[in-house]
Amino acid sequence: MKKVGHMKSGISLIVLGLVLIALLPAVPTALDQGRAAETSENYQSAVSLYRKAMADSPRDPVPARALAELFSGKNLYNLALPVWQEVIRRAPGDPSAWISLAQTWSYLDQNQRSVQVLTEASTRFPHHPDLVQSLAWMLFKTEEFHRGITLVESYISQYGSDRSLEMTLGTLYSSLLNYDVSRSHYLKSLTLASGSSADTRNFRSIAWYNLSLLEKDFYHFDLAEQDIRRSIAEEDRPAGAVALGELAEGRRNFFEARRLFQKAMKSDDTPLARFDLARLYLQFGFLQQAEEQLIQVEHHKDDSWIFNYGVTKDKLRRDLAELSGNVDVGEAEDDRAVRVLDLAGGLAEFDLCISCLALLSEATFYAHGPLSLGCRAPHACCRAQLFASGCNRSQPVSVLECVRETRYRYPVSFAEIGCKH
Repeated sequence: MKKVGHMKSGISLIVLGLVLIALLPAVPTALDQGRAAETSENYQSAVSLYRKAMADSPRDPVPARALAELFSGKNLYNLALPVWQEVIRRAPGDPSAWISLAQTWSYLDQNQRSVQVLTEASTRFPHHPDLVQSLAWMLFKTEEFHRGITLVESYISQYGSDRSLEMTLGTLYSSLLNYDVSRSHYLKSLTLASGSSADTRNFRSIAWYNLSLLEKDFYHFDLAEQDIRRSIAEEDRPAGAVALGELAEGRRNFFEARRLFQKAMKSDDTPLARFDLARLYLQFGFLQQAEEQLIQVEHHKDDSWIFNYGVTKDKLRRDLAELSGNVDVGEAEDDRAVRVLDLAGGLAEFDLCISCLALLSEATFYAHGPLSLGCRAPHACCRAQLFASGCNRSQPVSVLECVRETRYRYPVSFAEIGCKH
């Protein structure tokens, strides 16, 4: 009996030991340590630990995904790209990894490579809704509109529609200038977006915004304004203020357009509001201010926002170069107008009206003729107003017309541009 009791005592000790071992805290893995480092914003350590976890488990996609998501979250897409490729090597059956790789290519302004990745993924996972949506969007960005429409409509005919696919169709048809079909898809996307969640309200805000762009493209400015105000009512995003600013700019309402662009700039993570403000300044003759805004646009280094807009880096660079070129031309014409006006002012002092008027007419041409952008030299027209009073024999009609046109087309107080009269 004593022998049996001794055995029971030994077994009890073994069981107790196992229980104690089980109660001990688990030794954190490199992956766990990496996540903790990332949470504490110690990113350099997190990267090293994730790489160690990848080396410790060469087939496990989890540490590779953690590292890829860390790089992507910090907009380090050149670093994220090879890691997403490694995630797919380890987990080729994960559609979300393919989508992330395609998005990374697009962030790097390699939209055709993005389309290639999504096309290959679509053959592996036919009729996957997220892949269809992602590929359709990239086909829009690469201007393969007909292919995108065929892709989405084929999917809808078999599996039914959803709000995102309807909005994508609206965008694709708008690119083909098919107003009626595009509008119907935008409206259908809105009917499918019922609810009051933050995500749904964000979706409706974007849909109304896109519809407003369609209406603006077809010169339905009242409808465009109604739609953008509906968008803002759902979610007050910077894009809404920019859109309203562009409509105000179209009405030649300088002050309102400037206010809206400046409002958007306070919270906009894109350079679009600043770009529009530069264009506004250029159109109304504020060449120095336009140049200052363009310099800020050029210094905007984070271009990850482009993925969510129907624009490419090349197009943005072309638009920026064109606007900068117009500023340079405007400065040259402005300087020439001022030089001519200096001479006109001298002639006016000697009451040489005929010569004065001829020179003022030439200055008016330089000031707002060549670029058809309204009054290109507002201070020149301001000075023309002063010179008009210097010719006493007759009323210089051309100068007075310049002043009237300036007041109408350039709704900025003369005091603001330095004219005290």
